[in-house]
Amino acid sequence: MRLLQHVCVRIMTGLATLACVAGLAPTTHAPVAVRVILKSSIPGTIYVTAPPGDTSRIFSVQRGGTIRVHPTTTYAALVTPFLTVANVNQFGERGMLSMAVHPNYVSNGWFYFYYSRTNGAVVETVIARARVSNTNPNVADPTTLQDVLVVTGSNAIHQAGWIGFGPDGLLYVPLGDNGQSSLAQSNTTL
Repeated sequence: MRLLQHVCVRIMTGLATLACVAGLAPTTHAPVAVRVILKSSIPGTIYVTAPPGDTSRIFSVQRGGTIRVHPTTTYAALVTPFLTVANVNQFGERGMLSMAVHPNYVSNGWFYFYYSRTNGAVVETVIARARVSNTNPNVADPTTLQDVLVVTGSNAIHQAGWIGFGPDGLLYVPLGDNGQSSLAQSNTTL
């Protein structure tokens, strides 16, 4: 048996309600206790996460391109956003859809996020990364922002949107079929 550490999950609703799971790992078949950590809904919030081992705060990702910090003492969002990204395209299923903190976030400060943006007349799906500020752990350093992967020609549907680190330390990025069901199981296209 192993204890799960403050794992946050997203609830699929228009106005997300944030919930946090704490308890025994599923391998034990024991019931998992669910604790609601933010009762009220936050318009535009689509995903929540926390840095590994950090039980003092959670991050909420908002479709419009903002990541906010919520201290676990009150769960109220801090006034200053952690990060705001410009040119986020929210048409259809697009927007800023998720965030993953690096497994070594405490030492390297890197986090990654998935979003759609408009670049001229072209819509792009972007996996980007940035680092936390050296002077304030509750804001990102915008000068470190960099694209990791850019896929052009994003459709308005079937964007997938979740990203996360696996037990092997690799970042997993499902991109969806981009509204083209013939590409759903293709291993030759992004």
